[in-house]
Amino acid sequence: MVRNSSDFVVRFTRLRYRVAPIKLPNGVTVAGATIALNPTAQSTLRLNRHTGALTSDMHWVINAPSAILNGSHAIEVPDKAPRRILSFKQTGLGHYSLTIRSTWHGSVMLRRWSVAGKALPGGALTMAATSTGYYVLNVKH
Repeated sequence: MVRNSSDFVVRFTRLRYRVAPIKLPNGVTVAGATIALNPTAQSTLRLNRHTGALTSDMHWVINAPSAILNGSHAIEVPDKAPRRILSFKQTGLGHYSLTIRSTWHGSVMLRRWSVAGKALPGGALTMAATSTGYYVLNVKH
C-alpha cells in the first residue's frame, strides 16, 4: 500500500479463492474452481482519505478444471464492482485494518464451452458474488 496526498492505494499481488461446485440449471455440475488475480494485470483498490470514496480495478482469472471455456480451463474476468468500507482503523504508525464488503457481478461471452465433456450453448455467462474481507495494511513511507 502506498499513500499519496489524497489516497491510499493498495496494489494487490496475490489473492486466491476456492469456489464450491456449481450445479447448472441443466443438471450439469461445474466441479470446484479457483478465482485468482490475473498476474499479467495490475489490480488496485483506491481509498480517498478525505471523502472515503472507494474505487477498485481488479482483474481475475477463473480456472475451472472440469470446464472448457472458449478453448481453455481458464478465463479472464474484469472487476470494477462497488465496494463499501465497513470499518477502517489506524492500529499503529503506518498500520491500518479495514473491513470491506464487495458485491460483484459480471459476465463473459463464451463462444463455446463444455462441462465434464458435455457441450453447452454459447452466450453470456453471468456471475455474481458477495464477500466481506478483513485486511491489515502497512503503509510504505
